[in-house]
Amino acid sequence: MRLPLQPFMKIIIDLRPLIFNCVSEEAKHFIFSSLYIITKENKEHEWFFLVDQFYINQKDIYVDEKKLIIKKSFKNIFGWKIWYGFQLPNLVKKYKIDLLITTGGVASSSSINQCVWMPEINEKINGLNKNYFSFYKKRLTSTLQKAQTIFVFSEKNKQEFINKYKLEEKKLFIIRSAPNAGSAPLAWTEKENIKIKYAGAKEFFAVAGSFENENFVNILKAFSQFKKRQQSNMQLVIAIKNINKNNLFIQKLESYKYKADVHLINRFTNDELIKIIAACYVLINKTNESEPATIVLNACKSEIAIIANDNEACRETLAGAALYADINNPESLSAQLMLLYKDENLRNKLIEKGKSKVEQFDFQKTKSLILNGILNAANNNKPNKYSS
Repeated sequence: MRLPLQPFMKIIIDLRPLIFNCVSEEAKHFIFSSLYIITKENKEHEWFFLVDQFYINQKDIYVDEKKLIIKKSFKNIFGWKIWYGFQLPNLVKKYKIDLLITTGGVASSSSINQCVWMPEINEKINGLNKNYFSFYKKRLTSTLQKAQTIFVFSEKNKQEFINKYKLEEKKLFIIRSAPNAGSAPLAWTEKENIKIKYAGAKEFFAVAGSFENENFVNILKAFSQFKKRQQSNMQLVIAIKNINKNNLFIQKLESYKYKADVHLINRFTNDELIKIIAACYVLINKTNESEPATIVLNACKSEIAIIANDNEACRETLAGAALYADINNPESLSAQLMLLYKDENLRNKLIEKGKSKVEQFDFQKTKSLILNGILNAANNNKPNKYSS
């Protein structure tokens, strides 16, 4: 899929917010992989990936070194100010760039046409760069005004920006996620091997996605209520990266009554996460309106039942293919865990609905939407329509 009828362009993609954990893991993987595939399919243009000297071919962000621009910079608030205000505009001039794509919800001070991704940036989400969050808030209004194209992940997210900041609808593009190519139902033997590796050879609930710090403690409380009422040997596998040792959740876990039944995994590849989800009994996920829904779509494709956070964005994606709970409310979450544990027919119905729902999400459509947004920015905010 290529950019049609468009003269040769030089395009910079700024990856620094992804490298320094300024956005969630889910958004990081989705934004990078989508853009990287697009660059491979549109070689008639010249693409540059901006990274930092900190970058040394990270496992989840690997690009051809010939297309890298490495620049020394700092990741504190002052460093981000210098980066977006001076260093990035200077690189745009030096390389005679036609279009800039930023990945962390902040536009550069450069006058060049820009596409800006607006993923979830929340100081409460575990592992995210707190300095960047403060900088992002200060620059949000100017970013939304400056960008020719703004990529968001849900209709709710789009309408909030339009209503609050009085933006033109034509500059906002809803980018729907799609399941990873590797997601699929596992054979019985492979499922058992995953259980042995991560859950003591037992059935398990999986927790995956981007969770705010206080969510972890509430999930433990919900799991306690489930264990007390069901007296089951069900395990809890929490697959979340960058959990700080000083996190309140870690402290609570040390004295947790069911500690032996909780398995914390904070180092894993995307392929490993796909397998963990595909082997679980139920997935617990907190995708919101500012994040791609890749994880829940992977679960649907892998024929796994889902308990999702009860918000408009999750219902927008999953509709009736999931149960919903207030993740911050232990009683709400534990009730849904018990319901799916006791009602096998309900669980199977959700799995069937998920299989049907996931067919609506296709990566070819995703690429078309991203390319249309890039064209919109390249043509000075004049939307272009094309067929894939």
